[in-house]
Amino acid sequence: MKIFKLTNIKKSNFVIIILLISFSLLITSTLQKAEKQEEDSKELVHELDDTNFETLVNSGQQNSWFLVFYVDTCPHCKKTKEIINKISMSKPNILKERDNNANTKIGLVDCDKNNFNCFRFKISRVPYIIKINKNYMYEFSEYPTIENFVKFMLQKNNPEEGLEIPKVMGYLDFFISSLNEVAVSLNDFIEDYLRKKFEIDIEWKMEYTIVMLLIWICLIVIVEILILKMLCGKNVWGKKDNKVIDGKENQNQNKNQNQDENKNQNENEIIKEDEDKKNK
Repeated sequence: MKIFKLTNIKKSNFVIIILLISFSLLITSTLQKAEKQEEDSKELVHELDDTNFETLVNSGQQNSWFLVFYVDTCPHCKKTKEIINKISMSKPNILKERDNNANTKIGLVDCDKNNFNCFRFKISRVPYIIKINKNYMYEFSEYPTIENFVKFMLQKNNPEEGLEIPKVMGYLDFFISSLNEVAVSLNDFIEDYLRKKFEIDIEWKMEYTIVMLLIWICLIVIVEILILKMLCGKNVWGKKDNKVIDGKENQNQNKNQNQDENKNQNENEIIKEDEDKKNK
């Protein structure tokens, strides 16, 4: 009986050990799959900004890029990002499943943080979705669903239907583009105001708005200069003037002192000469 009990205990311990080992292996394999899936998702989806956009996208020369320009506060953008997350996390990957040679990558651009690229592509609404491939861009115009996104990503596009990719913007281009946007908005506002207020059907030209903006900027600069003179002129510039005046007075005093010393020296020399003559 004792031997039987011991063997039963050993068997139960053995079974427990096997269960623990299998459970730990299952957890390890699950974690590895999750890590691999996350790595695949990171390889597929990229957060693009003004610094790495041109380097990674490269006008779609190496890979085709599915780009989404978004804003965090936009509910439609949140829905779009959820769909993209489902595509990237799908197992097996839905893109590779449809086309094993698919080389499309997904890029997300936050327009709140990356003004240069959003001005570059003249984005007036979000989410703005395009595909860049071989120096051409194609706009997405369907309803955002997994099926429509995948179809758009894998679609072979005709270059004749593509749009020209806007050129990279520098600081000067960004300033001019921003000024142009302000001028257009102001021009539309003035035109609507004149029509509603005075019931005048007039075509307000862009040149008038640009001249108004330049005059307005000049007035702002002049007012700021006047304010600075009023606030700082007496304290700062006055001190500088006083320093200059004090310096000139010191120079004049030094000159007078040098002249007096020279006169004294001459008088002493004359006195010595007279004394020498008398002694002789």
